[in-house]
Amino acid sequence: MKLKGTLILLIAMIIMAMSPITAYAGSYEIATAHAYYIHPVNGMIEDAGNNPGIGQGMCENVLHGQALIEVDDNGLLYATVRYNLAQYTKGVQFAVQNRGDDSFYKVDFQVMQQGADTVDYRFQIPAKEAIVRSTFFVGPMGRDVVFYFDFSGFTPGNTDFVLSVSDTTQAQAQSQAQAVPVQPAPVSVEEGTTPQSTAVVNASQIGEKIETKAVNDLMGAGDLGYKHGLLTNDSPELGKLKPQKDGKTENETETEETGQQENGKSKPGFYTKALFVFFLVIVGGLLLIGAITISRLAILQKEREITRDRRSR
Repeated sequence: MKLKGTLILLIAMIIMAMSPITAYAGSYEIATAHAYYIHPVNGMIEDAGNNPGIGQGMCENVLHGQALIEVDDNGLLYATVRYNLAQYTKGVQFAVQNRGDDSFYKVDFQVMQQGADTVDYRFQIPAKEAIVRSTFFVGPMGRDVVFYFDFSGFTPGNTDFVLSVSDTTQAQAQSQAQAVPVQPAPVSVEEGTTPQSTAVVNASQIGEKIETKAVNDLMGAGDLGYKHGLLTNDSPELGKLKPQKDGKTENETETEETGQQENGKSKPGFYTKALFVFFLVIVGGLLLIGAITISRLAILQKEREITRDRRSR
């Protein structure tokens, strides 16, 4: 009986040894963080300002150029990003999506450390190549802003981020990652390289789906003034916004009417007509009074002559 139990235990150990077991070890890397005002894949703009010329610079000023990417003991990926100008922002939120997906899913975050004007946020990402959507309220602007970022250029080690995982094998590699004091130039989708897929989970498993709405199908601030300088009332850019009349913009209609006026084909307005009638009445009245006066003087002169003739007889 004892021998039978030993054999069963031995067989069980052999089966366990033959079964594939996935094991994860905590690790961390420093990555380059790229900010985008326009979604880097589908070109969508969600920010209400709808002005890439100004918005891109704003995003780059807020997002620090480095991020910490960690893999915990369960194989889950976490990103820690640093926001500058923190004294002007509040109500920060994050949502993530697998690259190429249409939907974003809200994720919870932790504040890892704070400086005079910086805050570090840590949250889960579904993959190294994930796209992150962030929103926050900007006090001086008085509204929320929306932008995106992703990661590339992964280097084993850490700079000055707070670690949540430990890996003794990473200690020697830490010197490979050097802190970057300023924001590096953003890498466009065409110029950059997309990291190989390392997706651990689908973004839908991380959090609740959020609603997104593109605004760049409307005319934005950039269309109205950013590329065209100061606009005047007759600027063609403003003419696009004016009501259509017979298939033509109001600007075109006004231009045609101006041409007609120059050719002498325009009709006088109401006030012009009223002034003209008033002038005619005044002139006519003066002429009538003058005519009556002259007639009266002529009659008086005639009567004097008749009276003088009678006396002379």
